[in-house]
Amino acid sequence: EHFSEHSVIQNKLENLPELLDYFPPNAPLCTARITTFVQRSNGGKSTIRVLESWLRVGASGALADQIENGGSTFALYAETGVVWNGTTTEKMVRGKPFLEPTLHKALGASKCITGHKLPFWNKCIDAVKRAHRDLAPNAFTVGWDVVFTPDGVQILEGNLMSMVALHIGMRYGTMSLLWP
Repeated sequence: EHFSEHSVIQNKLENLPELLDYFPPNAPLCTARITTFVQRSNGGKSTIRVLESWLRVGASGALADQIENGGSTFALYAETGVVWNGTTTEKMVRGKPFLEPTLHKALGASKCITGHKLPFWNKCIDAVKRAHRDLAPNAFTVGWDVVFTPDGVQILEGNLMSMVALHIGMRYGTMSLLWP
């Protein structure tokens, strides 16, 4: 009884096999961070839109997919789910973060991911918009971590403080192409 009140238990999730060549060997569960926001019209009507989206690919052997753990982060075209360029902590923290991202393959991966369309993208977008509307209707923005598994896509979590535009963001003129 005490255990159930203070714990969350879920089934172990695994990366979709079709994506494994784009990830390093022994990669952790990799997620797409899809950030939604509420756009309000003058008439008071609210529309949930996608602000930005990223694919986070964890380093081989890491426990999580964050860029800070040696992983890679790739910008996604929000409208299509096609992967654009990416970056790493080395470039963002210790390198020249003002330069446009140029990474085309996750560190340790066997295949280039730039230009690849993520599966189930429309389902991802529908799921995060519905989750924002139903679970966080008063939040201006939510960063949703979505996983691609053999059972389809699932929302892993929602983040009210989601580092919007922190990794690459609006630093580059070509990034404006990614924003809806």
